[in-house]
Amino acid sequence: MAGLNKNDVEPTPEADGSNDPVDPFRGDSHRFTWNREVSVGQLQVEVTEALGPSVQVAAVIPIDEDGLPGPVSAQEPIVFYVTPSSVDLAAVRRVLAEHRPDPYYGMSDEEREQAQLREKIAAGGQLTPGEMQMALRMLVS
Repeated sequence: MAGLNKNDVEPTPEADGSNDPVDPFRGDSHRFTWNREVSVGQLQVEVTEALGPSVQVAAVIPIDEDGLPGPVSAQEPIVFYVTPSSVDLAAVRRVLAEHRPDPYYGMSDEEREQAQLREKIAAGGQLTPGEMQMALRMLVS
């Protein structure tokens, strides 16, 4: 699913949140499901940039049998809460539809290079001489 439709969005049951014990905003929010992976920290920054600092999101991510974040699907969606309840949901939908998780979000340039090098090594890729030096430096540090 590329975005939200009207059946995906539902307001939380009561203003005080008493019918939804998971709602971190105690009812001053909208709740909806999303069946595509997201980077929550990155998404919050994108929401803040697009809609302002008063709009916040919280996510309940599916957990696998080992207690780790599991895959997101139509059967196991992420449950989002967006506050305040007066927020323009069409704008939230646009931000979510445009969101593309960056696996390196929040990393410094050096951390990003190291992560990409680890991935290349794990995939069995050919390393350049510069990459070989970086890999050796990573091993000894």
